[in-house]
Amino acid sequence: MRIEAIILAAGESSRMGSPKALITKEDTTLLQQASAPFRALGVHLLVVTGYHAGEVEAGAAVLQASVIRNVAPGRGMASSVRTGIRRAAEADVVFVHPVDCPGVLPATLQMLLGALEGFPNAHAAVPMYLGRGGHPVALDRVACGMMMARRQLTLRDLLGWLGPAVVRVETGDAAVVRDIDTPEDAAVWRIQA
Repeated sequence: MRIEAIILAAGESSRMGSPKALITKEDTTLLQQASAPFRALGVHLLVVTGYHAGEVEAGAAVLQASVIRNVAPGRGMASSVRTGIRRAAEADVVFVHPVDCPGVLPATLQMLLGALEGFPNAHAAVPMYLGRGGHPVALDRVACGMMMARRQLTLRDLLGWLGPAVVRVETGDAAVVRDIDTPEDAAVWRIQA
């Protein structure tokens, strides 16, 4: 099975004031930490850049990832998701993961893959923590095709549209709902173990 991880790093980072992908904790960037669980499982990385593309692409070089630029990042996250899916067209499963959600456990990724394999009618798997949905979202080829065909859909819309074909997996992994948007969020992240 071919698996790809799309790391969404195209945002403007307006609330952060600098590219989120490049903020650091103990000499590693947020991009490196968000990518770590995928690398631990040997999953190929696609980093989607947009705003701050040159800086983020330079930061992605250490990951040995493929980098693709969203030429219209102002159209929102869904346009970055489509940019990544287009590049990962041969994948059987695509993980979609925002760069500002670090620390997800490799075991969580395995749970999501197991859910997609274990439920024959499933086209997507969403990690949950205490009943709250998070990231990364795992999409099979059918879900990716739907996302590409319906240009107005956001990822959230797609999951709603898929309805019972989405497996929601309670993980016990608090990192799936972590979101680092502001300097204050980054400061809290830096002092967490």
